[in-house]
Amino acid sequence: MTPDRRGALIVEADPVARKRIGSWIGQACSEVLECPGPCAPDYGCIGVREGSCPLSVGADLVVLSLRLASDVLQRGTPGWQILLHYVSTGKRVVALLGEDDPVRPLPDEQVVVIARPPGRRALVGAARALLGDPVRREGSRRAGD
Repeated sequence: MTPDRRGALIVEADPVARKRIGSWIGQACSEVLECPGPCAPDYGCIGVREGSCPLSVGADLVVLSLRLASDVLQRGTPGWQILLHYVSTGKRVVALLGEDDPVRPLPDEQVVVIARPPGRRALVGAARALLGDPVRREGSRRAGD
């Protein structure tokens, strides 16, 4: 992707939240793909299992909810393992974290953690910070709007 053709992957179980997040991320990325995360029957993630996620190939950014169907059912691949997979492949990740999520990633230059459900301003700011937009870099690691 070139700077004007950035791609994003949204990984969120809730279809309404996934569409809303995708529309907001469209402010920072020109191409947005959506994924519900691990699904029935085994709730496994192909990216973790195979070592490569076909949906993330063109993504410069991944927005990942850490509460997916696999987390709710405690079966298959949990969100935190998916986060580790994306980080290990060099992806920049906005991790959406809830108060009751058991694994709490720490933000760094590759990961921004914001509260779930995210506000538009916080989410777009986090995306722009990770993508290197200097105008939005300051204060983007805080949750909320």
